[in-house]
Amino acid sequence: MTNVIGKTFDKEVINEKNNVFLYMFEGYYGEFDFMDIFGNLTQKYQNDTEKKIRFKFMNINNNEPRDIDANGSDFPRAYLYTNAMDKKEVIRFTPRNMSEATLEEFETFLFDKLHWKKGDDTKKSGEKGEEKSKIEDL
Repeated sequence: MTNVIGKTFDKEVINEKNNVFLYMFEGYYGEFDFMDIFGNLTQKYQNDTEKKIRFKFMNINNNEPRDIDANGSDFPRAYLYTNAMDKKEVIRFTPRNMSEATLEEFETFLFDKLHWKKGDDTKKSGEKGEEKSKIEDL
């Protein structure tokens, strides 16, 4: 996971060739902290060359990202910057219940917005499983 600051926002988020999921928080990791969830997402998907996603975070007290209203009081926030056809689209992730947000809820959001197929997170191990099930069917 990469820390983004105002000076690196364009390079690290806007001009990144992969999709970027950006966690933004105010000052300190507060009552609703997504940092552990983002850490788990990073470990799970960061090196997956098929997913093409990067996980980053920003403290908005020290930085002002462009194209995002940083004046609101509803932090933390998470934004997905998609790289569809080299044009970034910004999609805000809003959990159903901020205090009960789960890793699974974040993953469902990513699978839905990035059109990942279920089972894609097995990194090709599913192919052997398909062959095995075909043999068992015989």
